Amino acid sequence: PTARLNTLWIEACHNIKASFLWLEIFLKECFVAEAANKKPVKKVLPKSEGRQAQKAKATREKIIGSVIALITEGGFAAASSSEITKRSGYTWGAVQHHFGGKEEILAAIMDMSHEKFTELTAGDELRHGSLADRVDLFVEKMWQHYQSELFLAATEISLASRGTRDTSDVMARVEKHAKEHLSTMHQVFGDSRVSDEDLVEALVF
Repeated sequence: PTARLNTLWIEACHNIKASFLWLEIFLKECFVAEAANKKPVKKVLPKSEGRQAQKAKATREKIIGSVIALITEGGFAAASSSEITKRSGYTWGAVQHHFGGKEEILAAIMDMSHEKFTELTAGDELRHGSLADRVDLFVEKMWQHYQSELFLAATEISLASRGTRDTSDVMARVEKHAKEHLSTMHQVFGDSRVSDEDLVEALVF
């Protein structure tokens, strides 16, 4: 009887092993078939700037940074074409290639200052809560902006450009930005019943 039981046990083990082997083969065949029916998924890689575009961007940023530094250090008149080339390390031809001329550089600085203002005032925290809290937060954000060299340079450009024909594009930007700033003030302090004149004065100090 014992020998018979051993024989049956060995046969049972072989049958179980064979069953698992068959199951493994079956599942592998199923997975292979499923994979064959699936359409290959194309990986979408994020677009990266080409080397030339990165180089051009770096050049523009260096030129703009040089002009901002010249204006904050020596005033509007200090940003002459000769000083810009000396400070940036690029020829005037290269500067013109990237901007066209000095007025376009000044306009770019005005745009950057406006974009920074927009960024600082875009948060929902300035459109909710008590008026006192919003005033405190707004002053904090503006103080942060007003201390930057970018704002100081933009202010100097704005003051120096008034009534000057050569900077008509700059003044057009100043007027456009002023309207957008006032619109932002309405969004933030629309419940204050403050006149437009006072809101604009608050921005100027």
